Amino acid sequence: ISFAIGGGNMRVSAQELAAATGVLINGGNYIKPHTINTIFYRNGQKDPYVAPTTGTSVLSPQAAYLASYLMRNAVDQDWGNYMYAIRKGYPVYGKTGTTDWGDAGLEYGIPVGAAKDEWMVGQTTKFTIAVWSGYEKAIAGADTYFSRWKLNMNIPGAIISTVLDTLEGVYGTPGELAMPEGISKITHIKGLYPYVAPDDTIPSDYVSTGLVKTEYAKLGTYTNLITTPQNLSSFTASYDENNDTVNFAWAPYPDAAKLVEESHDDKTFDISWITGPITYKARIVQNSAVVATINYTADQLSKVIDGLQPDTDTQVCGYYGYEKNDTVASNEVCVTFRTPVAKVAVPSYSDPRQYVEWGNANGITINRAVGDTIASMSGRVQDVRDSNGNSVIGKKVKKGSTVTVYIYF
Repeated sequence: ISFAIGGGNMRVSAQELAAATGVLINGGNYIKPHTINTIFYRNGQKDPYVAPTTGTSVLSPQAAYLASYLMRNAVDQDWGNYMYAIRKGYPVYGKTGTTDWGDAGLEYGIPVGAAKDEWMVGQTTKFTIAVWSGYEKAIAGADTYFSRWKLNMNIPGAIISTVLDTLEGVYGTPGELAMPEGISKITHIKGLYPYVAPDDTIPSDYVSTGLVKTEYAKLGTYTNLITTPQNLSSFTASYDENNDTVNFAWAPYPDAAKLVEESHDDKTFDISWITGPITYKARIVQNSAVVATINYTADQLSKVIDGLQPDTDTQVCGYYGYEKNDTVASNEVCVTFRTPVAKVAVPSYSDPRQYVEWGNANGITINRAVGDTIASMSGRVQDVRDSNGNSVIGKKVKKGSTVTVYIYF
């Protein structure tokens, strides 16, 4: 009993716990606990004493309601806590707690971290009940701690449940706490404050709906979370005729940490989970039309670009952007090159007349020359060479160029 009314060396008594949590049901008003409601003086010379019940405002009605709302969810939802014992067919608002011995109980045979006491508060719109159960001090060999089986007895929960049933029988079934004005429901991205409204691109796993005080129901815009990448200082792009590739080179991004997506381990939400990390991007344009775009993870790239027209001025604009977002980007650095004249692969024919037909079809000038003397091969093609004397059978030559067909004599 002494513990319940503040005796012993407990820092908070059960009476104080009940008074503190009662604030939430009383609309944010603190009412000092008392055991006497009214005193009437028999001599009639003094007015009756009436214990004050109006209370002192210590929380806003909205904050009190929202805290109570959480406490009701703690009872009603399957969180795996001990408040399942006080779940009823009417609203019950609850909270539990424990303290442990830490390593101070080792000399008494108490395991490290074992609980020394447990408490629970359960309340309705009519009554608040606080229960403390535990050990005042450690005693060697006396088992003065809560083992798992003791915790599972759930002594505070059993007591509160019994008291609630008794109170319902006497005072009737309690109702639900009324929501005061000044509370709004919002849908927002988890883990961000000030609150931010999601758009259609945000997966539902990152979105939550809840209640807040109306004064905090001002939601920011998701797109405002996406910061503009730092400026690109240099960029080059050139055509490699030997490999028919375009070579790209961006200045390395100044903040290398932004090139990887933020870890999911210690955050509820990070914008990079939606936009992806910073990447190296480019846009390739010919005749005012976009031929291709680049979205790459490194600052250098060599790539075959399908759809490029030969012998055409080509503009390539490089910039930093986000892997999964195309609306926010850095400045652009643009360069221009001209694609080479189209090339065509030189086939392998044995009949010189076939090369003449092939040359006419592809704009290639065909010259003839006498090759080696081999009677059995006379009149057949020995080789095809470019102007530098290099064999080009199976290789590509530019349209409009000249090749020489060597024929066995």
